[in-house]
Amino acid sequence: MFNAKYLVDENNVITLEPLNNDAFWLQQSTYQIPNVLRETFSYNTEELSATKVVSFNTDIQDEWLLDRFTGTVYEIKTEPSTVGTEQNVLIGGYNETAIPYALGTRKDDLTEVEQAFYVLLDVLDQGFGTLVNIQNFFIGLVGGTPSTPPNYANIITGKIGYLRISEDLINVPKILYLTLQASGVQGNQLELKIPENHRDELSARALWDKYLNEESFVDLNYRNQWKIYQNIEVPFTLVDFLSLIQNSYFYDTDGSEAKVDKISWKIGDDKAVIDYRKRNVYTRNLIETKIEP
Repeated sequence: MFNAKYLVDENNVITLEPLNNDAFWLQQSTYQIPNVLRETFSYNTEELSATKVVSFNTDIQDEWLLDRFTGTVYEIKTEPSTVGTEQNVLIGGYNETAIPYALGTRKDDLTEVEQAFYVLLDVLDQGFGTLVNIQNFFIGLVGGTPSTPPNYANIITGKIGYLRISEDLINVPKILYLTLQASGVQGNQLELKIPENHRDELSARALWDKYLNEESFVDLNYRNQWKIYQNIEVPFTLVDFLSLIQNSYFYDTDGSEAKVDKISWKIGDDKAVIDYRKRNVYTRNLIETKIEP
């Protein structure tokens, strides 16, 4: 969901951090690759997919989820922005991030029965409020502490923000975005509920925009375009190995951000063979079309 990896530091602290957080990952890196001969390289064009999809699971038993489908799927189509000959367009492939949970649906309004109870309780609240105000008048004369009028209608309106399902049983586990919100008869309690903007925080589109677009060849200034180096022989020690085993990110000799894909090294040898990549924008002739049904 978050395109993240775990890091266990020297204090055995476990951190789950998105890969697009350079401020975290690059500060963790201490390796510096030596300046060695690199004659050949390639580009990561095989990692480019014409269609990428981010999707949550769908519970066909929950009618509310089907009714409020927006947010469960997000599609990204990548194609050349300028095409000379249509037959020369070779971008293909399909890649899907399939999340095995269903999004929760928020209760946004009251049913007719709840609305009727709300009207009744609101009338009672007004009556109780008048009595409490009279009581507080006399309490004030003797310097006592005034009471707060009850608001029993909050019992009904407090249901707003709960998870809404059409059946008692569900087929697919649900994942929810929750915040602490005021609740209770007096409105002075806190309860975990689904906020109005929950699909802005947790949806297929939100996950792409915040975390998964690390895989985009266009977003974030063409961030996912890499130059690939393979079978590079470098001087190597145990210190270098321990550094890279903690974190595969480092800076190349020209200052470019780089990442090791593979290390071949025997303990005791003074050399290793590595495959690595460094960020390199090699084409801007790409455009992404994003679709949220």
